[in-house]
Amino acid sequence: MTFQKKPGTTTWTYVPVGAGQTDVANQHIQARRSLVTGRGDQYDGVAAADAPAAYWRLGEGEGTALGSEVGGAAMGATFRPDTGNVSKLDQAGVFGAGDDRAVRLSTGGTVAIPGSILAGTTDLSAEMWFRTSKPSAVLLGFQDAPIGQTPTSWRPALNIDGSGKLRGEFYLSGASGATPIVSAQPVTDGEWHHVVLSGAGTTQTLYLDGVKVGSLDGTIVDQSRPYAYLGGGYASSGWTGLANGTYYLDGQIDEVVLYRKPLTADQVSAHYRAQSEAANSGLTSTVTVTDPGSTPAPPATTPCAASVCWPAKTPPTQSPATPTTPTETSIPSPTPTATPRSPVMTRAATSCPPRPAGTPTHAGRVSRRTT
Repeated sequence: MTFQKKPGTTTWTYVPVGAGQTDVANQHIQARRSLVTGRGDQYDGVAAADAPAAYWRLGEGEGTALGSEVGGAAMGATFRPDTGNVSKLDQAGVFGAGDDRAVRLSTGGTVAIPGSILAGTTDLSAEMWFRTSKPSAVLLGFQDAPIGQTPTSWRPALNIDGSGKLRGEFYLSGASGATPIVSAQPVTDGEWHHVVLSGAGTTQTLYLDGVKVGSLDGTIVDQSRPYAYLGGGYASSGWTGLANGTYYLDGQIDEVVLYRKPLTADQVSAHYRAQSEAANSGLTSTVTVTDPGSTPAPPATTPCAASVCWPAKTPPTQSPATPTTPTETSIPSPTPTATPRSPVMTRAATSCPPRPAGTPTHAGRVSRRTT
């Protein structure tokens, strides 16, 4: 922690760390967390590699100016806190303690962004992370009047309806009203969620947490309007299923990106995994499995030769027979004396076949004695 003495006094005050920085205690948390999840700098690199038109990390610690990672000063955003100062900068973001920060919006607080970024293109994408437990909110809106006023044209491209479900649509040409793509499940569980709305001329797709929610066909029109906001905007029943009015987010927003091109499903997945998985996670490895078909599976162990494990049957060794005379008496052969055979030493991975029939379990010598 850092403390600074006020000039001319004996008072010391705590100096917060800078935007995107952290103190030693949080650095330890960040180091451990990065073993299992992504880091802010990792995500920054993945998103920036896909050539965004504007990218607001929203990690500033004070003031109202929010810089874009690309595009220079012309792409700067403005933090508009509510009158009760509930909305705040420098809040824990999607990457957790010790990493890049986020903005907290509530009771009318918003972030104003340039409304012309997507002007003149129908190939476009909008991406962000958000967290809330409240329904009825606009996440990204374009309109022709300042927020709080009633516009004559509005485009709440990303919003949360009264049931807490995510909705997304880039407005279509010739449409009599909005027909947004709607998520199957609510997103008001208080957890961080990743959303991407990707449009390519005559089709658009909504993704939630890296997974496709649905698609909508139709010719996309110019979405730009003089005013654009994060965390608030004007909406109507066709867009949200709610009465006409201005709706604000009560929650957090982080890592907002606009593109003048569509993002593919693979790119969306890569962005989501850049936050949910560590850079060296084994979950990102590719495993190729080949179907063996009718080919018999190889033996689990290495077979050995039967002659090694079980010696071939050896006839008993006996002395040459001596012709008998009438005075000699043949003595029956004594019971063979078994001499234990030393075990055959094999490797642990060797598997021996069954002992052939008739093979002795002990090696020995049988002799015949005559008198």
